Amino acid sequence: MSAGIEALLAHRLLLVTGKGGVGRSVVSGALALAGLRRGKRVLLLEVEAGASRAEALLGRGEVGPELVRLEDRLWAADMDPRSALRQYVTLKFRFRFVYERGFDNRFARAFLRAVPGMDDLLVLGKALHHVRERAGRSRAPRFDLVVLDGPATGHGLPFLKLPQVILDAVKVGPMRKEALWMQGLLTDPSVTNLVLVALPEELPAREAIELHCAAARELKIGQGALVINRLLPPPFPDAANGLFATVARCAGRVCPEARGLIVAAELAREIRAEQSRERARLRREIRLPTFELPELGVGELNRPELELLVRHLESGRGR
Repeated sequence: MSAGIEALLAHRLLLVTGKGGVGRSVVSGALALAGLRRGKRVLLLEVEAGASRAEALLGRGEVGPELVRLEDRLWAADMDPRSALRQYVTLKFRFRFVYERGFDNRFARAFLRAVPGMDDLLVLGKALHHVRERAGRSRAPRFDLVVLDGPATGHGLPFLKLPQVILDAVKVGPMRKEALWMQGLLTDPSVTNLVLVALPEELPAREAIELHCAAARELKIGQGALVINRLLPPPFPDAANGLFATVARCAGRVCPEARGLIVAAELAREIRAEQSRERARLRREIRLPTFELPELGVGELNRPELELLVRHLESGRGR
């Protein structure tokens, strides 16, 4: 086991963010399984998932807004603001009828739509509640690790800034009290770490670098790791590049049918070259422990592929 992944999984809350389409859900699922393999009680929470990815990735049960136990020591939920409000009120007042009588009506729903950021605050508050949730008479944490599959890059920073925004604006009252404990958990370096996910492509790499800089400037949340996802292997060994160039020149003349293969091979070389450049830029600009995950070449990732990615995380050392 690598020291890199062990250091990351020592935290109670991992916040996974990155540009849409870079594989946040895949990385979140892999981190959850890595924690599970170490005997931790793990909760995987999805935000903005629409249709839960955890069902396919983990291959266990149906995931909805309520916490569901997928297997021994593994729970998941796909959070939305309305369910977060219901669960939050129930947790605070201990009685579901308080929510049903006072909050489950069109006026409450209109209030949620009218107050900027209230949806996000409820979802973030619900996630952080599970980080500090205690179980039974022992008062031990219910979950050893909470992995939050967070919003995409453009929404991620405002989402994580909400408690501080409230503290700046509200000086007294229950909302300030709620924001204080939330900000305390987010900024505790022993509890929370931010995990950035990027592809080795120009736009996702640029957004990851911008998020890294903005988070360092505007958030007080520790950044734990960068994950570079979907790296292609070199199409040819370095020693074969000269031979390939010779074959490419000859094949076009000798065998016209081979031209398609040559074009495809050249394209693979160009894509790999771009990935190498962007990989180097990410490592240069984001000075964090870095893990690299390969392109698996399958359309839909399921549990076996996720287990393979977990092994890649464990074999890397966050270089």
